[in-house]
Amino acid sequence: MSSTTLTLTESEVLSHLPAGSRIVSPTAKVFIKHADHRWWNWVNNACTGLSLQPGHDLPKGSLAYLPNELVLSCYVKHPNGSWLNVQPPREAFSPNNAAAPLQIISQTPYKSGAALVDDQVVPFNVLMTAAERGEVADPAGHAFTGDLASPSREKFSIRFGLPFVESSRYKAGQHNLHRAKVPVMRRQLAMDIAKEVRRVMDALEEIHKPLALPGGRQVAFEELVLVDIQRMSHGSLQPTLAVRGA
Repeated sequence: MSSTTLTLTESEVLSHLPAGSRIVSPTAKVFIKHADHRWWNWVNNACTGLSLQPGHDLPKGSLAYLPNELVLSCYVKHPNGSWLNVQPPREAFSPNNAAAPLQIISQTPYKSGAALVDDQVVPFNVLMTAAERGEVADPAGHAFTGDLASPSREKFSIRFGLPFVESSRYKAGQHNLHRAKVPVMRRQLAMDIAKEVRRVMDALEEIHKPLALPGGRQVAFEELVLVDIQRMSHGSLQPTLAVRGA
């Protein structure tokens, strides 16, 4: 199976992944592919004797891992039923790649209080999966300058203006501006944003209004690009989200 294959069907994932590969469902159910080409269920490092049957439909959000890979998954099941490669060639996501244009996901700008003098923008331009792992440029650099880096400031909120978010259970998450008296680093800020993106996407799924592009195509977390995050009010910031090649 080519590492550059961006999407597979479920049957292709199950048949092409080598023995020793794992699939983990969103509810933490684990299946391991044996040498007999069957996917057996494992609990507490022991086989339960149950295996995936032909025609079994794994839940969306399930992750596939290659043998001996404990952290970085290779495929994720998209809401449309296909499996997306979460390790596509890096050039596919290059800001300069004309074949993979950046499509910004529309949001209503968050507004609260007086207009800002210090409306900082923190750029990232990384896949959301990389942001979740803290893999960003200048990871140990301070995320903010000005009053957001002041020791007197303690918290900030991450806001979203996505369609239907106000109808969901999602509440803006608050995060620390300092850790051990040190201003928050870019790595931690990216991880905080990714955490909130997962939360808001889960909340939208619960009300059957998943994150989607204008044409209606649903968007998976693994497709998202974290473009930047911008200060919108005294203590609130709003991330810019996008997809490539939409």
